[in-house]
Amino acid sequence: MSLVVLSFARSGSTHLMSLLRLVAPLRVYMEIFHYRLEIMKQGLGVDAERIFQDLPWAVSGDDSDSLRKRIVDNPVEYIRRLRAIDEATVPTFKIFPDHLSSEGLRAVIADAHGVVLLTRNLLQSFISNEVAMQVGVFGGIDTSAQRVAFEPERFIGFVDFTLKHLQSGLAAARDASRCVAPIAYEDLVDASRDDQARQVLDRVRCIVPAATLPAEPLHDGPTVQDRRRDAYDKVSNPERMRAFLRAVGAEAAADGRRDLTLDEWAEVVRIGVRLC
Repeated sequence: MSLVVLSFARSGSTHLMSLLRLVAPLRVYMEIFHYRLEIMKQGLGVDAERIFQDLPWAVSGDDSDSLRKRIVDNPVEYIRRLRAIDEATVPTFKIFPDHLSSEGLRAVIADAHGVVLLTRNLLQSFISNEVAMQVGVFGGIDTSAQRVAFEPERFIGFVDFTLKHLQSGLAAARDASRCVAPIAYEDLVDASRDDQARQVLDRVRCIVPAATLPAEPLHDGPTVQDRRRDAYDKVSNPERMRAFLRAVGAEAAADGRRDLTLDEWAEVVRIGVRLC
């Protein structure tokens, strides 16, 4: 058994994984398919050495890029080696849209017992990603003082790319009859840590019915990387962004409390491609 966390909210995924670590019998890893081999190994933590020892597809003299490619070309074998470390626990790992091809993602989901789908308002997610690239850090720091320039072409490209991978992941889960447990980033950050943990547990139980939380209460508050909610406060050219969002029908996404449906986001892409 394995549990895939399919994440479309980079700034919320680390916090979600910290909540999943509270859930027994999950064994939680981070970005085990990252495009940099050293980050893959970090994502595997203490089990990296066991996994990378005597890989069946490794070739003597492989550089990091070659070895990483061999791993992502054989994702199911890679996960099964991870699963074999401890059959009593459930290896749980996150995948971002750019970590695997659509074919690789489908294979991983078909081999898993279920998918936790972490979503976030795509406008907010895009800005968060732009800020992270600007500062060079994807999590663990307060970026509330950072602003980025809103570029419509990059935004539409991001939404289009993300939607395609989201649809691919959902189709793979549907075709393999796998349970999908949706979790919205906005719901997590607005709740107490106890409520966050219970939300996550409720979702995970559709995949791991015996999942449990510690008996003692949780006192730590939610981790919020950026305290601003309004998207206009996060960009250096808010009027340009406002005009573009109005033109593509996405103004409702700016307040950070609401999201658009997948069909509405697809329409945003359709209009945005024409405008860009």
